[in-house]
Amino acid sequence: MSYATATVVLTGALTPGVDNGKESFSAAAEIPGDPAVRVQLWTPANASALKPLQEARLGDRLIVSGPLSLAEDGNLPRVTALVVCPSTDDQYLSEAVVIGRIGGDSKAAESGKSAKRSVAVNRYRRDPQTEETIEETDWYTVRAFGFTMQKLERLSKGALVQVAGTLSQMTSAKGEAYPELKARSITVHKNRKGGQGDPSKGTKATGYDSDAFMGNADDISIDWD
Repeated sequence: MSYATATVVLTGALTPGVDNGKESFSAAAEIPGDPAVRVQLWTPANASALKPLQEARLGDRLIVSGPLSLAEDGNLPRVTALVVCPSTDDQYLSEAVVIGRIGGDSKAAESGKSAKRSVAVNRYRRDPQTEETIEETDWYTVRAFGFTMQKLERLSKGALVQVAGTLSQMTSAKGEAYPELKARSITVHKNRKGGQGDPSKGTKATGYDSDAFMGNADDISIDWD
């Protein structure tokens, strides 16, 4: 599973469509930052969150909360908005939690201060024509710092973990934008054997600067298995 709560700025008009055989609406938005994180908001036509989205105007700032997934190309976070409310300019939220299994080996940054690794999150939907359950997998890029980085590097491939952190906008060597989850904490549920700057700067939000991700020895369990 994966879930996100974030402050967003509406950048696109609400557009009707069909998702998994159900009438729905979607809109483009951004989580403020440097750079901003592009996201897609989606809501079923019968959801209570639809009304505040319909009443919002381009440029309005909102707080949205709901299940998180990735678009088909894996480059665009999508939030199924279950909760929507107005926000002010001095409010900032960007919290995401994913629960899935650790992928391949970690890759350390050239500075040695962080490392990234993939986490696979399975989600399920019902085919509207056959009624069969379809499994889909989102691959999240997770980056960790300090003691959390050491924990990420030591995990066995296939370990079931919960990662909590904040979404950041990154750019690949090919110039393609993709989201990255900067881990504030990693919780191991089952281990198998064998951006830039402070996006909340200028607001009343705290805990988003780089130091907030470093942690200290008292925050991390000694038993990582």
